[in-house]
Amino acid sequence: MPANHVHRFPARAQDLLRRTTFNLSTHQASKRPSCLETINLRQIVRKNRLIWSILCIVVTLCVLQFVGIVGRREEALDPVARDRKRQEWDREVKNHEAMRQAWSVELADHEAIRVGWEAERQEIITMREQLVHDKEEWVRHREDEKHEEERRRQEEEDRIRAGFAWDGLRGDQRCLQHGMRRYTAQLANVPREYDPVKACTETAIEIHGVKIPSPDRCEDRGCAGVFGHWIVNYSEPACVTHFDFFQEQRLHCAWIW
Repeated sequence: MPANHVHRFPARAQDLLRRTTFNLSTHQASKRPSCLETINLRQIVRKNRLIWSILCIVVTLCVLQFVGIVGRREEALDPVARDRKRQEWDREVKNHEAMRQAWSVELADHEAIRVGWEAERQEIITMREQLVHDKEEWVRHREDEKHEEERRRQEEEDRIRAGFAWDGLRGDQRCLQHGMRRYTAQLANVPREYDPVKACTETAIEIHGVKIPSPDRCEDRGCAGVFGHWIVNYSEPACVTHFDFFQEQRLHCAWIW
């Protein structure tokens, strides 16, 4: 083969390769998808992925359930496993029964405690009512004692006052004013434990037939005793202006003839 032909073949091959590359790039450029088609394609891919994910999850759950059913069936068919399971159930039943009995005992204890508390509460209520009743009885008894003591004291005072007497009643020599005179008397028979001034104010006297409940003034003269003073403005003729005597006088006339 000539030398110029050897050198010419690579040039043609290169030209043909260049043309082919250009046509491919032009064809790919003409077949490039738009933006909307790209978005739709992505959504389809996402939906397919979601569907495949759901299918995988469902298949996994089915497989797990099948394995569990098979395992339980094998366990149910196995006598040893069945006996072990029965023993476990028996233990659980015994435990539940023991717990129930314990709860029953605790409930009985709680009921007994509640009954005891209720009895104590009723006892406290009864005691409180009894205390209130006793207090009322004590107050009533105390009031009765006070009334009885007051009655006895009043009777004793009346008895003591009944022994009081005015001694040496006398009137002043001079009248205080027209138709009025002052009288004075000493109180007698007053015990030492009794207030003499009070006895003076509580002792009545009778002057000119009129009873006077108490003196107008009480005077305590110590060891000399207590004296009462009365101002009498009635039945005092000596203190009233009057004519002493009446004398008839005759007139004697001389007639001169």
